[in-house]
Amino acid sequence: QPIAFNVLPQIDTLMENGYTREEMKMVWETQKILDDPTVQVNATAVRVPVFYGHSEAVHFETREPISLEEVRELLQNAAGVEWNALTTVHAANGEPSGFGGHSINLRGA
Repeated sequence: QPIAFNVLPQIDTLMENGYTREEMKMVWETQKILDDPTVQVNATAVRVPVFYGHSEAVHFETREPISLEEVRELLQNAAGVEWNALTTVHAANGEPSGFGGHSINLRGA
């Protein structure tokens, strides 16, 4: 399969649990960063070849209800996160921060 101008649906090897190794790395890294091996992560990874960086779409559920405004505020104030809905991977090239932006509440709360 050509890589340029394509989207690759499988990154790394397929594991026994049905996830790819790249998807499991997202699970393991999240649990490590949060220092909580009980955090459940359902990851889907596809490769979109670009010259600079990478992007992730993240969906998460909380134990207690939380408004989208509260989530945005937490992320905007998180160390190492720059909140800008219009930031692209190309524009962020070379920046030390992680960028956050577009967010929606699927439950409408």
